[in-house]
Amino acid sequence: MDILLSLLPVILIGSLLVLWIGMLVHAVKHRIADKALWIGVLVVTNLLSAPFYYFLVYQKAEKHENKIEKQAMRAMCFVALVMIILTVIVSFSAPERNNLKMIPLSEVVRQSNSGELKRIEVKGNDLIIIKKGDTAPSLKSRKPKGSSLYQQGIDIKKVEILIR
Repeated sequence: MDILLSLLPVILIGSLLVLWIGMLVHAVKHRIADKALWIGVLVVTNLLSAPFYYFLVYQKAEKHENKIEKQAMRAMCFVALVMIILTVIVSFSAPERNNLKMIPLSEVVRQSNSGELKRIEVKGNDLIIIKKGDTAPSLKSRKPKGSSLYQQGIDIKKVEILIR
């Protein structure tokens, strides 16, 4: 899930880029009202204007387009819009880890050894901490590079350690 979350911006920007290129190609190749204006808007505002162009101009385009070209453009737009929608859905449904309270490692050691912590997830030097009775992480900390939690004084029999 974390890999997916880290890829969300790439997926969103990539999808918008595909949509933008498709809409720019459409604006250049087809007869549309205010053609120069729309090309200028698409070039100047880049990715931001592509969804507007899609809904305001592309869907109302003239009917005499080549059938194969029209199907390819629709498929490309559909895939880009689905990717954008999925990115937004996943980003809103993903658990927030940015609002975790940062605590010093000494406090992690104290709470762990006193039995207050359920689990510590280790990702490199970052620690994501779940307290007993909680189902989601509420704390975070950092350990020194190259050291283990055992070396820092954590009794590994009193807390679940998950290394990712």
